[in-house]
Amino acid sequence: MTSFEKSVEKWGTALKKSTDFDSWGQLVEASKEYIRLAKLLRMSAVSTDCADDNKKRVLLKIATCLETRSKNLNSGNSSEDIKLEDLKKLIPVLQSLTSVSVKDVPVAVTAKVEKQKQIRSASNTPSSDNEDDIFQNTESYNSLLPKLNAASGQSLILVRILKIGLKDATSLIDPYFTISCKDAAAVDLCKQQNTPVATERVENYLMFGVDVHIQVPLEILSKGSAIFFELFHYKHKRRSTSSKCFSFMELDELKPGPCVIELYRKPTDFRKKKLNLLTSKPLYLHLVLTITKQL
Repeated sequence: MTSFEKSVEKWGTALKKSTDFDSWGQLVEASKEYIRLAKLLRMSAVSTDCADDNKKRVLLKIATCLETRSKNLNSGNSSEDIKLEDLKKLIPVLQSLTSVSVKDVPVAVTAKVEKQKQIRSASNTPSSDNEDDIFQNTESYNSLLPKLNAASGQSLILVRILKIGLKDATSLIDPYFTISCKDAAAVDLCKQQNTPVATERVENYLMFGVDVHIQVPLEILSKGSAIFFELFHYKHKRRSTSSKCFSFMELDELKPGPCVIELYRKPTDFRKKKLNLLTSKPLYLHLVLTITKQL
């Protein structure tokens, strides 16, 4: 059984658990479970384990339906809402993701979601705290750039962000990295980049598995330069993104191969003068560096 198939099995169990809470009238528990599952589905939609575009589309549709049902439970308005019976129809759809022929989300279910959006748009109704806009598309932060077109003889830096260890990894919404390269005076040496949000949470780790092409050759980096990795996440109450922690690699650390680097408390200190470790626990940012010389 592949990792994706295992995930589908877990999602099916989670959806059954959520609808059971809903059936029993435990609406707070149901709402939380719907939201938790929706986030997992959205993150998986950009995972390398899910390479099928049709499956990704179905995952995002189901996530939207779950978020809408959660909103309905919180608002108490059920006139044109996603019903419990609608969500139960999604269980076999979810299970079909492991087969060659993937079922689509029933038109009647997605039509209700679209109708709600049209009604809100026409009435200019403000979004509630559980509306779709909180659950950002996992690609919405993504601004990764392609391989740098460097001159012959220059060395290119490729950083693969594997994972980051955090005590509260499971509680962060839409976590993503901003990568920048600064000189000793904290001046940008190239354009900063944002990764997509984490694809998975495994115990105390946020899993990324993304490649970042640093947009400046190694030879251009001067003494005191560093590559910074800032972790951001979405704060539900503030309805905005917030910094969680940061890490960096200095010039003498830029060597090919795997490495782990320490995490520091916010705010990000680009001058590296006042550094405070985020935690005393052995939790780090895990990277793999590849350095290649242009021919």
